[in-house]
Amino acid sequence: METAAKGYVMTCSCGGRVRVEARNRDEATARIKAIMDEDTIALHMDERHAGEDIPDVSMVHDIIDETTEEE
Repeated sequence: METAAKGYVMTCSCGGRVRVEARNRDEATARIKAIMDEDTIALHMDERHAGEDIPDVSMVHDIIDETTEEE
């Protein structure tokens, strides 16, 4: 029997949110990490964190692991 998808969200310190549907938290973090690649991180930083250093992908992925929660 398949588990129904639920909503999961990662909220940035700026209030920006990335929301995905997933069967569990591990799948959700994997999906968000796939979205947050180097280019997407740079764009987000430029739009929402102007003047701040751009974190590397592994740092952002650690933040995703720490902050993703079920809605």
